[in-house]
Amino acid sequence: MGEPREERALPSDANAEAGVLSAMIVDNGCIPIVMEDLDEASFHREAHKNIYRVIMNLFSNAMPIDILTVIDKLKENGTLEKSGGTPYISELADTVLSSDHVKHHVQIVKQNALRRKVIITSTSMIDELYRGRTIESASGYIKDIVTLTSETDKKVIPIKDICMESYKDMRDYYNNSDGKRIYLGWKHTDNIIGGFRPGNLIIIGARPSMGKTQYAINIAKNLSFKGKHVYIKSYEMSKVEIVNRLINMCLSGDRVFVEELQKPRKYMDIQLLESMYAEAIEIIGDLTIYIDDYTGDDVTRLYGRLMQAKAADKLDLVMIDYLQLMKFSPGIKDIRDHLSMTSRTLKLSAGELGVPVVALSQLNRDVEKRDNKRPRLSDLRESGTIEQDADSVFMLYRDDYYNKDTEYPNIIEVDVVKNRHGKIGIVNMIYRKDTGAMGEMDEY
Repeated sequence: MGEPREERALPSDANAEAGVLSAMIVDNGCIPIVMEDLDEASFHREAHKNIYRVIMNLFSNAMPIDILTVIDKLKENGTLEKSGGTPYISELADTVLSSDHVKHHVQIVKQNALRRKVIITSTSMIDELYRGRTIESASGYIKDIVTLTSETDKKVIPIKDICMESYKDMRDYYNNSDGKRIYLGWKHTDNIIGGFRPGNLIIIGARPSMGKTQYAINIAKNLSFKGKHVYIKSYEMSKVEIVNRLINMCLSGDRVFVEELQKPRKYMDIQLLESMYAEAIEIIGDLTIYIDDYTGDDVTRLYGRLMQAKAADKLDLVMIDYLQLMKFSPGIKDIRDHLSMTSRTLKLSAGELGVPVVALSQLNRDVEKRDNKRPRLSDLRESGTIEQDADSVFMLYRDDYYNKDTEYPNIIEVDVVKNRHGKIGIVNMIYRKDTGAMGEMDEY
């Protein structure tokens, strides 16, 4: 008979768990950070499991997350009293005043969760051996423990395995079966960037009136004609304005849709407009572009909406117009902090969702003070950590905006000034201002 084992409480840290939950309520922007390492099972206290489950439910449904909504959801689920009641939830929200230390708290909770799993697995193995099972029968438990401990750092992968993954990517690319990258359909641009990759954050920067929104809409149109699902989050233009621009680009003939639409009523040709709408519905009616023009979302609420689109298998690329107009997250006052938190969360979101995220950005006014108005990568440096977080940065410039007698009218320069995956360079695009259509010069 073996000696009886001392009964000990499984390792946990209620204060760290409370700190994580408090940070998620106080600063919704840290939720994607928490999600990287923790799930419901990571929490030891049942009350904390309930609260975490409710927060994630609110988050995935793009609903506000605060003390009141958490309490209401717990009431609705019938778990409020099991979770400590209203006094505990209110106290929980005051546990931390900021989310600055949330990563530290997350690691404490994660390590304790791992210890519990290893202890439970080891105890089961010991019990089996006390019952007379063979040593060989314990091998399954040992494998489980090795798996658990190896999951503490999933990024530690042998070089040989990474080489094989890189080789597979190369073969898929060569055989034109690379389902990971998204190509824009512009030969020279695709040649420079090699397509947009899942998990990448792409910034399109420009001063006002350069055509960055129109450039983004052209990308969305090109991709949706290929069957890609494009989610446009617009903080500047309404969904009707965006669709009108799409119609304007896609109609045939010499009459310009937007010009006809903006004429005084007595000069409008209603029959012509009706025929234009009929043609437009035939051309773009089935495009897989989803336009969200609700301006009340901060980056965390937006992530919840994107999770819903991904779950419905309707998300291949996200486009945001534009960063500086996004709502500030709770507790953030300074524009630099706002942009830093936003760009970092978008980068994390791109990785979690497995899609490229394209974000438009204004550039600082220093551009206007220079003789050469072409933007540089340094023009993003007053915008928090956008430059560091971005995998690729495109800068747009139109010489005919500044120089009426330019030799290059109707040309928009697309300067790829940063590209983690390869080359940088400039692509000259024809920009038809009447229709808004764009294409590389050899396409016209």
